[in-house]
Amino acid sequence: MSISAKEATMPRYVLLMRNDAMGATLMLHAGADGAKTQREVLEVFGAKVECQCAVMGAYDAVIVADFPSAGACAAFAQDANRSGQYVEQLVALTKADLGEARERVRTAAKILLPIDEKASE
Repeated sequence: MSISAKEATMPRYVLLMRNDAMGATLMLHAGADGAKTQREVLEVFGAKVECQCAVMGAYDAVIVADFPSAGACAAFAQDANRSGQYVEQLVALTKADLGEARERVRTAAKILLPIDEKASE
């Protein structure tokens, strides 16, 4: 069995990052060099960075990156915690992922439909 292009791609994550006082101090002190260093650290964990932005609001930075596995992404998040950053990891879903989800919901609905009809009687 050959691996399809979809299966060969790495999962994409959206990382929402919030700094504690130490992380904010380090981020401000590092400036643009901090983003370069962060990209290098991401690459150590096998990530291919698509986008890296400083933001204002509830989070301080947003990163969109492909990781080789959920474990690699979790390891990056744990490492970031050491330097005062909280990382929320969101899996980015592709069109194919959403199509699969839709089909699975339809299958589940066919199974659950008789139960739903009985409940409404």
